[in-house]
Amino acid sequence: MRPGEDAATSTFPHRVSRGDPEVFEIGLVTEGCDCRSALVVDRVANGEEKSTTAGDFRVVPG
Repeated sequence: MRPGEDAATSTFPHRVSRGDPEVFEIGLVTEGCDCRSALVVDRVANGEEKSTTAGDFRVVPG
């Protein structure tokens, strides 16, 4: 999200450029389980559809 935006005021789709990057904060919370997850981002760049998978995250109860 851009500075000053929150989930309620953010709009999709986002236009992103090198001079105006987009930042998403992702939080994982668990209660009583040992969980694994990955974040998949689907996007269009220069008219070409692309997909990026970030990480193999593990969240355990603390």
